[in-house]
Amino acid sequence: MLTRDEYVEKKKGQLDDWNAEMGVLEATILKNKQAAKKNIRAQMELIRIKRQAAEKQLGSIKSAAQDTWHHLKVETDNVWLALKDSMTEFRSHFS
Repeated sequence: MLTRDEYVEKKKGQLDDWNAEMGVLEATILKNKQAAKKNIRAQMELIRIKRQAAEKQLGSIKSAAQDTWHHLKVETDNVWLALKDSMTEFRSHFS
């Protein structure tokens, strides 16, 4: 089982990867037709909201006591899964 710090680092790395990928995808948006841009921008905004929720949840775990952070892990994993699913769906538009 991961320690709290290992868990936080793992999740932080995933967020960093997704942030970088979002930058690449946003650059791709600029190459799309205007009609598609509006839909893509709306999807990007939903992903940003989910990313902010993930960052907030990660902050909660970082500030939790060493012996209680496990209680937040399930909720964090659910938030992460929602963000991951959104990224996968969004990514599918460009493959």
